[in-house]
Amino acid sequence: MQSQVNYSTVYYYEILYSKNQGNQYVVFKLGTLYGQYKNDLDKSIFYLEKSISLNSNDVITLTNLGVAYGIQKRYDKSVNVLEAAYKIDPNSLNIINNLALTYKLLGNKEKAQYFDNRAIALKNKKK
Repeated sequence: MQSQVNYSTVYYYEILYSKNQGNQYVVFKLGTLYGQYKNDLDKSIFYLEKSISLNSNDVITLTNLGVAYGIQKRYDKSVNVLEAAYKIDPNSLNIINNLALTYKLLGNKEKAQYFDNRAIALKNKKK
């Protein structure tokens, strides 16, 4: 039943997109749905990139796009997008953890350690 609901949701947003390709939220949702439920990263990235072109300051879209690039092992693109998200929201543990991981995968131990330390500091601050 879950996959049928997800398929229906994707279909619904595809119809919305066909009627209004300039709606950033609809484009974002399509990108997210293709990545999370359809496991189609190429389509996910297509829609998330389009969403960013409509609103370059959307932190959630930037983060999802950075993660999608990372899954595809496009680490340089991933880190660039995640850094843009970090500039907008420097207190997001999700962004910080993704940056730490991506820098580790790139072999940049210094930057990875910086973001690991930043995550620890934020976690301790929230206690």
